[in-house]
Amino acid sequence: MSTFGCEIKPVKTRKPHRCETCCRVIPAGMKAYHTGGMWEGDWQSWYMCGFCHDNNVSASDEEISDEDFNNWLYEQDFAVCPHGCKGKRYSNTWEWSDDREDVIVECDQCGHKWTVHIGWGKEG
Repeated sequence: MSTFGCEIKPVKTRKPHRCETCCRVIPAGMKAYHTGGMWEGDWQSWYMCGFCHDNNVSASDEEISDEDFNNWLYEQDFAVCPHGCKGKRYSNTWEWSDDREDVIVECDQCGHKWTVHIGWGKEG
């Protein structure tokens, strides 16, 4: 049970932090969103990467499961096969790229794989 929480503030990270939504590591020097508060008697703080915040990956601003992230990913326009396959989108088979800036998805009809960039972007 939350005792209280602070507002979510945009920050530029000074060191790497884990995004509580997509579980990627936010590199130092990147845009992120930070909040904290008291939860069940313990002080906690967490970060959300700019991508998850800006794209409402988790509308509740809480950590989501892999299944929740998969469901969000499936609902996006980029989940449609670029080869024009009709009907189903991708096969719910996806993986992170090595640098975790891209999602690699596969069409369940033609087997085509494509990459969707959901990386950090360039920060000033």
